[in-house]
Amino acid sequence: MKIKVLGACCAACNATFENVKKAANEIDENIEVAQIDNVLEILRYKVMQTPAVVIDDVVVCAGRDLNFEEAKKLILNFRTQSKEQGIKTEYRLFNK
Repeated sequence: MKIKVLGACCAACNATFENVKKAANEIDENIEVAQIDNVLEILRYKVMQTPAVVIDDVVVCAGRDLNFEEAKKLILNFRTQSKEQGIKTEYRLFNK
């Protein structure tokens, strides 16, 4: 599993990155987590607000800073849903 946190220009982006990194490490040490600050790469995901979280190239959350518990729930839900469906589908768990 590869997770990208899009955005690095604000405190919310940095906090989300740290929370996602901690949650991913607690779930599975083999999960790769990266913070993306390249505007062109962020635009590739058609994200209009940061921070955004991308898991295995699927945008799962945008425009919301996640705390540790939310990040953990997001990762576990994505893992469960992708195993059950066997395909990647875009969903936005925490966006309203």
